[in-house]
Amino acid sequence: MLLGEIDKIISIEPSLADAHLVRGRILRFSRRPKDAETALLTSLRLNPNLGQAHHYLGLNNDTLGGSAYNTIDHLRHAFELDPYSLDTRTRLIHWLSKSPDSWDEAWSLLRETKGSLPWGPQIGYAEGALLQAEGRYADAIQVLEDTLNRDEFNLARQYLARLWFALGERSRGWDVYPFVTLTEEYPENACPLDPVSEPAKAPRLMAAACSRMRKWEQVVAVLEPLAAEPGELEAVSYTH
Repeated sequence: MLLGEIDKIISIEPSLADAHLVRGRILRFSRRPKDAETALLTSLRLNPNLGQAHHYLGLNNDTLGGSAYNTIDHLRHAFELDPYSLDTRTRLIHWLSKSPDSWDEAWSLLRETKGSLPWGPQIGYAEGALLQAEGRYADAIQVLEDTLNRDEFNLARQYLARLWFALGERSRGWDVYPFVTLTEEYPENACPLDPVSEPAKAPRLMAAACSRMRKWEQVVAVLEPLAAEPGELEAVSYTH
């Protein structure tokens, strides 16, 4: 496993900040946010100028239920240390969009990003989030659809699907991204259905989500490939 390999590197060179950074990222995607926080803080202690450590501490802070202020503070530090990181810029824009008091700053950063860095799909995702926050849904949908036409980008696809769900257009949201989190309609189904960060779980989670929406044909289509794998179907729970 990758985590084991990183731990071997750290055992040989414990002062290697980048190794602790990678370890923190792996732990975060493994749904171990407290352990991820420890690793990321270690990487920052070893190298205070490691912008990516602040970046992932900010995102991990949200996972831990921390305040938006702390998340934005980490992302600001990451931006100051690595101003050419498109991921950090657009994540910061996204978080600034959550507060009307920060919209002007978010638009200013978005315009500056468009003018100074090559286009990337993260820009469309950030702009879509900002437009949605302002209630400009038609514009947000157009930006996100244009982004997906130019470059397949998972976050943009998720955001567009959730926007359709929020507008009551469930079938359109499902068509855009069938793994969309269904927490708006089913609060008890809080596990994110993300085939990118959790590819092994995605089929089972999607099947469970399909069953909640009574999309039985999709349930069968998802489960059939798993039928030859003993134990796989036991993880699927149905709520009829």
